[in-house]
Amino acid sequence: MLASLLRLACVRFEGLPDMPAGTAATPSIYAADKHVYSTNVRIARSMVRSANISWTLVGTEGEQLVSASEVRERFAGVIFVGDSQIREVAWAALQILTAAQVKAFAKKDPVFAGQRKLNGYTACVPQSVGKTGFTASCNGAVCDLHSPFRNKTHAEQMRRLLLTNPHSWDGALSVSESVCDSEFFLSYQATWGAMPIEPTTLPRCLHPDPSDPTGKYALKQRTSGVTKPVLWIVDGCGLHEMEFCDKRRDELPQHAFARFSPALLRSSTIVYQTVGAGFLMRASNRFRGDCAQINADQIAAKERAWLMSHGVPYYDYTKLTLQYAPLMFDAIHFTYYWVPCTHTFPEMARLVAQLGFQQAVGKPVEVCPPGTPASAPMPGTSSVNLGQGWEASQNARRVAMQLDEAAKYLKATKAAKKKASQA
Repeated sequence: MLASLLRLACVRFEGLPDMPAGTAATPSIYAADKHVYSTNVRIARSMVRSANISWTLVGTEGEQLVSASEVRERFAGVIFVGDSQIREVAWAALQILTAAQVKAFAKKDPVFAGQRKLNGYTACVPQSVGKTGFTASCNGAVCDLHSPFRNKTHAEQMRRLLLTNPHSWDGALSVSESVCDSEFFLSYQATWGAMPIEPTTLPRCLHPDPSDPTGKYALKQRTSGVTKPVLWIVDGCGLHEMEFCDKRRDELPQHAFARFSPALLRSSTIVYQTVGAGFLMRASNRFRGDCAQINADQIAAKERAWLMSHGVPYYDYTKLTLQYAPLMFDAIHFTYYWVPCTHTFPEMARLVAQLGFQQAVGKPVEVCPPGTPASAPMPGTSSVNLGQGWEASQNARRVAMQLDEAAKYLKATKAAKKKASQA
């Protein structure tokens, strides 16, 4: 009885092994050597892919995991705002929430139209979608993807602004008006700095009902006549502000939500992603001056304090990324739009999205820490599968083995040459 009471209630992927000792779940990873980290990534990738798990997420103490249909039933759409980390989560969320729908570029979109056919089923952000945002408006069997920009010139201007001068962004959102006629939508809005988001720049169809004291944004769906709220999932671009060594780094959510009313923040339609990863920033000399010894744990502690005091739900991306550090190929992302999906872990990006969904519907869960004994889930515990499909999973496994063998061969070749030179 006592043992049962002491068991930690948490969620885990069935069969997913803990990361090798010393490669994760310790603050020393923030000062990782790039060569050691690269080796850790290769070993962890091979270990996890060799395990050939189903990527079924289960709870240990009767946790109820949220389904895609539950999210879509509750919300008219989801708006992600933030940097590249949350972009990858946004695409993972799109795949979870629209699994049965075809994703295609909108035929008359001024930026996306004319591009090669979109592989909308891929688990990672396609290069043709790019890094600076999209809106997926879904009706029937199809989700049409719209660019945030008026034309290709505007797209290039905004790309340059976000890349070179992100603090000049005015907070204006570019969610497509097509959402007004959608059965469901999902949008990613890019920002590379902790600048105040201007929610009033959303299409008028999403604006709050003046009689609603929460001020939450919502859509009255034209097909059903039902009004559903819009869910926001936001990050504060922490790694960027840490790299800039900008004072905003200590007040990330305060800046991001400066134009959100206290009532909106407490409306249960806002979820925040804390800063995480950046394990090679110090080794690459990207943190300088007063920020030379900074890490995500330090910044996230300040984020959490403010979020709790203002009633904003959040999920602990900081802890998750530290626990699974070697599954982030570049020490920042679980997936990345220009990296082959087979080299990355889209399943982990989907886990992050799932943590956001759990917060959004009031069923928060935590990921089991390292060393949690594998045990059968309690009766009544639900599960969700966050895998990318059998064929894609097997391709990732095959590539992981090839990369591992290539690295071993290279190491052996170098050792043989060194020995021969010393003979």
